[in-house]
Formats: sequence, C-alpha cells, structure tokens
Amino acid sequence: MPQNKFALARYSVIDAMLRRNDYVKTSSIVKKCIESTGYKVSARTIQLDIEAMRYDPFLGYNAPISYNSRHKAYYYEDRSYMLYPF
Repeated sequence: MPQNKFALARYSVIDAMLRRNDYVKTSSIVKKCIESTGYKVSARTIQLDIEAMRYDPFLGYNAPISYNSRHKAYYYEDRSYMLYPF
C-alpha cells in the first residue's frame, strides 16, 4: 500500500505533537505515526512531510515549523498556528 495514502494522517500527527510540545524529535513523530496508522514510516518520510507542510504550494499549509539544532528537534515558531483551524 502506498505511503502517500496516509500523508494527511501523518500531517495531523505532526501538527498535534508540535502544538502539544515545545520541541519534537523526528523519532518520536515516527513512533506516534506508526501507532496511529499501523504502518511503518521512516524518519526520512517524516522529514519530507515536514518540508511539504512548510513549503508545498499545493498543500498551502505554510506551517511555521523550524528546526532547533541545539535540541535536535522541530518546533512551531508561531505557537498559535493550527493546521486545521476548524
């Protein structure tokens, strides 16, 4: 089964984790995505998902996600941002 089928589910998991925590490591996102979807996900897939959430004009999320090299984790620059505001 293609991994893209679960892309929206992964985006939701990433958004929820970034809203709840100050900093989120890729490995913890991978674990949570596996729990949520039941399918194996690589760290590279999560990194590509984050890049898509930030820059993909088709998705239009323009998520303010940044990487903190000191913590080696991702975070929201704008804490009030929500992927799905409804």
